[in-house]
Amino acid sequence: KTLKEFRHHKNLRVLCCGGDGTIGWVLSALDEIKNFSPDVAILPLGTGNDLARTLNWGGGYEDENLSPILTKIENSSKVLLDRWKITIKGNDELDKPKSMVMNNYFSLGVDAE
Repeated sequence: KTLKEFRHHKNLRVLCCGGDGTIGWVLSALDEIKNFSPDVAILPLGTGNDLARTLNWGGGYEDENLSPILTKIENSSKVLLDRWKITIKGNDELDKPKSMVMNNYFSLGVDAE
């Protein structure tokens, strides 16, 4: 509901603070609002932060000063992200279709300690 109130602001940017699941949830919430697709930046607070790493937002927040992070967001350029919605329908008409949204990105690297 709150996001809908800001949909008319042309230069609105959303800062999503969380991990891959939180980012997916925020992007899905934005998908539900018609004619609204603000830029989304990531402050990685999750466990793996795979999407944040792939999009060059870093692997995790380490209690840094927020001012440089906000400057980075202000100066960042837009990168498009493929999102797929898949609906699975059962064989029986009584089976309720199940849908899921996936973020499609590729990364390669070793970050295990």
